[in-house]
Amino acid sequence: MSDLIQPFQIRSDSVKRGVALGLRLSEKVPPLLDATCVNIRDPSTICARALSIYAVLNVCFEPKTTRKAVAGVVSKWVARHGLFSSLTDVERKAVQKPSQRTITEYGELESRVESLYALAWVLGIVEMTPNGYVPDDFGGMFPNLKRGSTPDVFCRGANMRSWIAVISELDFYTCVHWKIRECKLKGSDLRLAVEPYVVEARRHALEWVVFGVEWDEISLDT
Repeated sequence: MSDLIQPFQIRSDSVKRGVALGLRLSEKVPPLLDATCVNIRDPSTICARALSIYAVLNVCFEPKTTRKAVAGVVSKWVARHGLFSSLTDVERKAVQKPSQRTITEYGELESRVESLYALAWVLGIVEMTPNGYVPDDFGGMFPNLKRGSTPDVFCRGANMRSWIAVISELDFYTCVHWKIRECKLKGSDLRLAVEPYVVEARRHALEWVVFGVEWDEISLDT
């Protein structure tokens, strides 16, 4: 697969997308394929990861007074559908031992809604623009865990995008992420329509899809 990828063309397209958004992206950002082999995950694995993140978010966004009860429901749903192996250690603890998680930890997990959105984009379920947040009705695409709905509600709508489209999207978000860090170091202004965490969270999800690295082992160095 990697021999069919044209990294310089992909980078040129990323720079052009940046121009359309008023961003001057650098072509000097290291090509994604120089140091890492492409190992794109299959749709069923991506679906499982997306559903697992969604399950965790159900607990994270629940008020503290009812979080423990909801975590119990979510934990049973995840176990019933064989999704525990798709959770990270932190996510698993958030579901199984909610009383031991701090507000800060839950806040960090909440940002994964943007990672989830990127995974849904990879699966062809949503359209994703770099200048917009997750739409309010996004959650309606997922099964209702409290009612015991099955994962089929979400997975049936999946039609995974081409690997070249996914790699191109990752390249673009990587360039934007580099631009964010560069501006921060220089103390200069960067006019983005979204908060930096959105770019980082989406890049994280795309890296996970493209390179086959475990979620917690992904490095977003710039």
